[in-house]
Amino acid sequence: MIDSANTTNGWTISGPWGVATSKYVSAPSSFNDSPSGTYGSNVTATMTQTGSINLQGVLGAGLSYSAQWDLESGYDYVQILLSTNNGTNWTPLRASGMITGAGSFQPNGQPLYNGTQAAWVNQMIDLSSYTGQNVMIRFFFKSDGSLNRDGFFVDDIKLFTYTSVPVELVSFTGIADNDNVVLEWKTATETNNYGFEVEKQRNNEFVTIGFVKGSGTSTGGQVYTFTDKGVPTGKAVYRLKQIDLDGTSAIFNAIEIDVAPVWSYSLAQNYPNPFNPSTMIEFTLAEQGDVTIELFDVQGTKVKELLKGNQSAGKHSLAVSGEGLASGTYLIRMNAGKFTATRKIVFLK
Repeated sequence: MIDSANTTNGWTISGPWGVATSKYVSAPSSFNDSPSGTYGSNVTATMTQTGSINLQGVLGAGLSYSAQWDLESGYDYVQILLSTNNGTNWTPLRASGMITGAGSFQPNGQPLYNGTQAAWVNQMIDLSSYTGQNVMIRFFFKSDGSLNRDGFFVDDIKLFTYTSVPVELVSFTGIADNDNVVLEWKTATETNNYGFEVEKQRNNEFVTIGFVKGSGTSTGGQVYTFTDKGVPTGKAVYRLKQIDLDGTSAIFNAIEIDVAPVWSYSLAQNYPNPFNPSTMIEFTLAEQGDVTIELFDVQGTKVKELLKGNQSAGKHSLAVSGEGLASGTYLIRMNAGKFTATRKIVFLK
């Protein structure tokens, strides 16, 4: 399906959706929810594809279009909906320009257009999960009783399919390097590959964080890398969106990377200090290794060994008892590889 928005033939209209000549990408017109001016109050309007499109026998599919919008922020909205049962039920689709609905008027948690996008932007929705089914597309507009704006404009609507894999992905992996994540992926073959958008999950949504140019058409294997810098400690989820030279795209499965804290060697002051009957010592290790922590009096005589053994990288705590000690000042000394540190502690009976 290709529609340059010059006529509403092929669409079933409910409400004021129609052809607007005031704004367009492909002359002379686009579709708009209020082609005669600003939209009205308390309006619900739909523009629904007449008939369904058969996605059987295809490997993947997608919906692309150009859009711009001016909708009362926090309230009025537009959704792109899809039905697989001839309009009985509708599922909201997500494109990159959408936000997640919130508040008293919008459908909470659902993707939708809201606010203002003054320039035309290209939008792409992957429909590959709907292959093997018949699908219908609907543009849904809803306004409240307050401010009225110019509305939602859409042009150059295209529902496309493909029957071969443009890029055969062999692997997609990632490793954490301190607070960086290095992603690597390999392809076996490529056909008209424009490149890859690297997407990262934030607040349960994937956002684009970078782009890596593809190799066009290649029958030999290719290797690509991308580094995400300054990644916080925790789990980081990434996926790849491959884009063809004609604008079609496919999304590959996501991977999850564990980013561990970046530790250094340290020995903290004990607490409480002075202490009785016991105190706590905290220390950190940059890497796993042998650690010795000993207690000395102020003359340098070793009083006791507090810890000796192999410890993992990270933060550790050690309880020190004052049992058997005379009141006074002592030194705690830590040795871990080339790292040495000393702290003064005071025991009071």
